[in-house]
Amino acid sequence: MKKSIFRFFVDYEKEEQWINGMADQGWHLKRAFIGYFIFEQGPLGKYIYRNELIIGKSKDYFEFLTSMHIEYVTKNGAWAYYRKKQ
Repeated sequence: MKKSIFRFFVDYEKEEQWINGMADQGWHLKRAFIGYFIFEQGPLGKYIYRNELIIGKSKDYFEFLTSMHIEYVTKNGAWAYYRKKQ
């Protein structure tokens, strides 16, 4: 099952907390764009999510994330969303 929610954030930390709260309820982020978030239902609290401004990040940085088993989820403008299994 999927769920689409419109919610606009100015504070990226509050956005990240909200996305992690959704994951704790079993809703995992699949896509984010201009205030819309699409979630897919799954196991409760399986992932921890982080969002990050990616302007100026190097290829080596993204390779480092992959080596740490951090999974890219989606991108929204200059922001990217990542998750890692807990």
